Amino acid sequence: MTWRGFLKAYWKVLTAKDYFTVEVWTGRGLVRYLALIVIRLAPRVVEMAGVVSEQTQSWMLRIARNLTDP
Repeated sequence: MTWRGFLKAYWKVLTAKDYFTVEVWTGRGLVRYLALIVIRLAPRVVEMAGVVSEQTQSWMLRIARNLTDP
């Protein structure tokens, strides 16, 4: 299958994810937050999957569960 054929066949269900950090000045000083966003390509919708100051396994499991629930 070509890339063009793949994209045409699956365009409605394709997503892109971005995991990045944001540094914010607070009363306690500089705090780094981790953010995960999901972009649904066909409707061009951006969803904030989660923001946390310390990544843990339970946070990642909760995000994965939330993203895969119908």
